[in-house]
Amino acid sequence: RGTRTPNGANTTGAALILACDYLELSDDESFIKSYLGKMLRAGRWIIGEIRATRTKGNPNYGIMPECCASDGDYGQVVFTDCWLLGGLQRLRDVLKLLNHPDYVEFADECRQYKHDFDAVLDRVSTPDGFISRSFGDDSHVCNEFRFTDTCLDCVAAGVSSAKEPRMANYLEWLEENAFKWLFCSEVTPGIYYVGNNELTCMKMYLEQEEWKKAWIAAFVFRRFVLTPDVHLTAERYSANDIGFTAWQPNGSNNGRFI
Repeated sequence: RGTRTPNGANTTGAALILACDYLELSDDESFIKSYLGKMLRAGRWIIGEIRATRTKGNPNYGIMPECCASDGDYGQVVFTDCWLLGGLQRLRDVLKLLNHPDYVEFADECRQYKHDFDAVLDRVSTPDGFISRSFGDDSHVCNEFRFTDTCLDCVAAGVSSAKEPRMANYLEWLEENAFKWLFCSEVTPGIYYVGNNELTCMKMYLEQEEWKKAWIAAFVFRRFVLTPDVHLTAERYSANDIGFTAWQPNGSNNGRFI
């Protein structure tokens, strides 16, 4: 995806993660022949974008330039960089597995990107554990997504660990300031965004050996996100209206939850 399209720029990284996972698990030679070239072009697009922001004095040095991050966010936003960095790192892993000649270059770019991304996250973190999801003063972020497209995605995308102090402190901040009842993200009063955050929190709690909290997150996912018949996932739940039908299927969550 280009940075000027209405689609989220983060989709390039997410697609790379899915493609690399499949390639590693399947060893599908026909897939490698058909798609490795396209995957390399996607990786080089990411590298070209972040190289363009490596300018002296730039407070957001080395991260993605302004782009459409997700449905409601535009600017320099964590939801873009965490997934693009995650995708670039997974592509690096596959290139190493294939003994590809471009592995060293991609490994170097991943190290630099991670270093620069961490520096920006440090800058927008506060002593109480909060991390801003936008990095620029001119970013336009959707208020309804304030606890949806958050820095939890750094863990979901595989670029951070739940045991890192920054992420552990941020999860504690969310527990105290954002979580509502059993849910991670209230979009509007009584309407909750469900699925992705509960799944990520479950993984974080497992990593932190917080077994009860991990079970609760998994319970919420099974009870309020998955349909009981074909196990499709929704993205909205209403605690007040049993007839609420804002159906937004998110099938990618099914396998990740299992």
